[in-house]
Amino acid sequence: NMKKLLSILLAVSMLFSFCILASAEKKELKFGNDGKFTVLQISDPQDDHYPAYDMVNLIKLSIEMSDPDLIVFTGDIVEDSRIGDIGVDGEDGREGVEVDSYEQTLANVKTACAAVFKAAEEANIPFAVTQGNNDYACGVKNEDWLEIYNSYENSLTVDESNDSEGRIDFNLEIKGADGSTAFNIWLMDTAGSSVTDEQLEWYKSESAA
Repeated sequence: NMKKLLSILLAVSMLFSFCILASAEKKELKFGNDGKFTVLQISDPQDDHYPAYDMVNLIKLSIEMSDPDLIVFTGDIVEDSRIGDIGVDGEDGREGVEVDSYEQTLANVKTACAAVFKAAEEANIPFAVTQGNNDYACGVKNEDWLEIYNSYENSLTVDESNDSEGRIDFNLEIKGADGSTAFNIWLMDTAGSSVTDEQLEWYKSESAA
């Protein structure tokens, strides 16, 4: 009986490991049989922990109308901090995710991201993210941003450049009908200002390869 129990536990453990690997596997981007690949670009949602429902609905409608193969969020996912309208949410007089506590700021960022990425997750569409100046200004570290992005099943956001500043740079390959690379999208983190020579060297090296 003990041997049988151990066998069952081992089988369950192997199945659980397989499920983890399967969920971590990223979706392949590929042109359709009609030769088309649609990218929806969404920039500056600038949300906080009191979701802007008009913005959330706009993202949902944009996805429904364009039926994209990929969504690229190009910066300012969150609002860091500014004087806000009075009476429009649960925090009168200010807007933004940034507060004195890093842990609470991080929690606010997670809440904002959940609202921004909700429609993409529900539609099961791959998405990628680049950082904006407001995302940097809220003070959340890039490793925590990556952890947030990677918590979403459809996120393709990774850091491939390994530059000294830890900026989030990566390449998305889109396959053709024959399985070879037909198109590339390069996502490079400007940290709110510009790319560095180190990032450009990474791009030159990777694109040449």
